[in-house]
Amino acid sequence: MTWTNECRDGNRIKNFGKLQGGFRGKPSLRYGEKQTILGGYRWKKIIVNSLDTNEENYYNTPDVVTSLCLIDNIRIIVTLRHGFHILDLTTGKILPFLELQNDKENRFNDGKCDVMSRYWAGTMNLDIENPKPTASLYKLEDKKLTKVLEKLYRSNGLGWDPDNELFYLIDTVCPYTFISIIL
Repeated sequence: MTWTNECRDGNRIKNFGKLQGGFRGKPSLRYGEKQTILGGYRWKKIIVNSLDTNEENYYNTPDVVTSLCLIDNIRIIVTLRHGFHILDLTTGKILPFLELQNDKENRFNDGKCDVMSRYWAGTMNLDIENPKPTASLYKLEDKKLTKVLEKLYRSNGLGWDPDNELFYLIDTVCPYTFISIIL
């Protein structure tokens, strides 16, 4: 595999070409309780569906949902446009947890938890036509937010290899998709 530095200095980037897609949901299966939890950028709500009864519960959010992860049986941590929030499934209340300060050029776009229960969330530049490298990747661990990478365009996909030794980040720049690998 050959690496290039086509987009920015300091990050190893591989161009995998133009990708198609458009699914905006963030599904998450709650183990043992057979529920699917879904939120999406086009919505200001979270849907919790019981796979046993097919019953759906809707929870309104103050802004669009960009990612979500389970905390425990009754709480979900959610990224909205400019911060982390916690949804209590028993009361339906969603409360701010941590806001990004003075970040008018970006919004959260995606996020996932790793096997060590750290919540990784990336932002994207709001200029769709002419994006600038102002976005970042953050790690929320033990109630502390750390900026891990900066000078991104659009964090648009996070993942880990099966051994959890490599972390993958897709930084989408119109119309190409790049994957950065952090060792």
